[in-house]
Amino acid sequence: MSNPELRPDIFGIETEYSALICFPDSVTQEIVGSCHSKDVSIDLYHEPEGRSSSKIKQEVLDSSLHEIGIIVGPNQGMLSNGGRLYRDPSGFEYCTPETTSAEEAVNRTFDGDEIMLKALSNLRENGIIENFQLNRRIVDHNRTSRGIHLNITTSLESEPASKDVEMLAALNVAKGAIFGSGGLLINKSGDSEYHHSPRLSITSHLASASWEDRPLLRIPFKKDGDLRRVETTSGDALNFAWPMRASLIATNSLFRMLERGVSDLPILKSPVYAAHIVGKHGYEETIEVIREGEVSIVYPQELIQEICIRALEYHNQVPILSDEALQVLPEIIYVSELLSAEPDKADTVVESIARKKAINKLLEKHAEKGRNITLNSEEVCRRDYYWDKLAGGLAERLRKDKDIGWMGFKKDRSIAEDKKRTVTPPQDTRARKRANLIEKGFGGLINDWGNMASIKDPNMYEDIHPLDNGVE
Repeated sequence: MSNPELRPDIFGIETEYSALICFPDSVTQEIVGSCHSKDVSIDLYHEPEGRSSSKIKQEVLDSSLHEIGIIVGPNQGMLSNGGRLYRDPSGFEYCTPETTSAEEAVNRTFDGDEIMLKALSNLRENGIIENFQLNRRIVDHNRTSRGIHLNITTSLESEPASKDVEMLAALNVAKGAIFGSGGLLINKSGDSEYHHSPRLSITSHLASASWEDRPLLRIPFKKDGDLRRVETTSGDALNFAWPMRASLIATNSLFRMLERGVSDLPILKSPVYAAHIVGKHGYEETIEVIREGEVSIVYPQELIQEICIRALEYHNQVPILSDEALQVLPEIIYVSELLSAEPDKADTVVESIARKKAINKLLEKHAEKGRNITLNSEEVCRRDYYWDKLAGGLAERLRKDKDIGWMGFKKDRSIAEDKKRTVTPPQDTRARKRANLIEKGFGGLINDWGNMASIKDPNMYEDIHPLDNGVE
């Protein structure tokens, strides 16, 4: 479907990795699977003094990326595949190129995993580092956090109306019931507890511009030409493909309605408190919502189901949804119903359920041998980190080897296609323009994702529309 009156569908994913990197002369590490070791004592929200990535020189990293066919531009870590790789205070972060489908954005975020693994493997082979471990994880057991941004564009103003903020926050909380990664968090008493969406559990504000506030909604939205870029920062780093895609589509669909003036969707009575409830209990506990001034009790999956149904009904009156959204929204409704009726059967698409099963399996295995371990044990701590480990982790193996977590994706995925996409930009967005400049040695003309100068006039910078894929 193409409606020229609608702003374009543009998606992107930014992922900060948990990285433990061992150097020949020393070790700079984050807390990876040793929270309950007798040799390790950690405090809540206490970050490591140093980050592994800070010891790797940029020119060394650039050279390692070049070995796998990716050129790094001189500004802001922009890459010849249209993406971006840089180091922020938390460590390595890979940003996908802009894409016109959520499916491609998800595929390209997994490309980022392969790029990081290959780059660090090259450094290991060249003796720069001794060993490493990467995890798709943004909240450690002691509640320190990084970030993952699920990005879309919008035609709303940078400062959205307060009612829009409340409706968006309600969706972001509800999404934790279906799109949570699961994981262990230590409570104030020092005991480990299982949380369905760790990032929601550490939420402290409704809306804020600061990542330190861990808000449900990051505002103001960033200017992007005549559009704005929305960075959803309240979700977890996921290892299954479907929940990432569905989360992007759910957010984009709600924005489609808000852009048309819809203002009567449910909001939460106490958004931050509801975030903590869903973060800990997921689909199993109720939250309080307000509809037309009346408070009612619902399960979070019922709330996201209601929003998806409303988007489809609105589309029947005024076409606002893409073909991809028309496919994925019914999938979300189906999974929502499954969570309410038979949640155990949702483990192939709901990562928090699959992860909890993996931990319970470990507990049962030890119980069969007469050893009753708890969530406080080092074995369970390490199993939790083993789940989202890259290069052989449990979730990665389920996704790659058993094709789990890909509901609704194209069936003709191939290794050759993945390799080509890893080093090639999308051909239908401005990522192609940036890549072309970098490949030709003019990467210095790139000021930002959507702001760059022309080769013909290097002093004239201009905003580039997300769909402007033309090259000189």
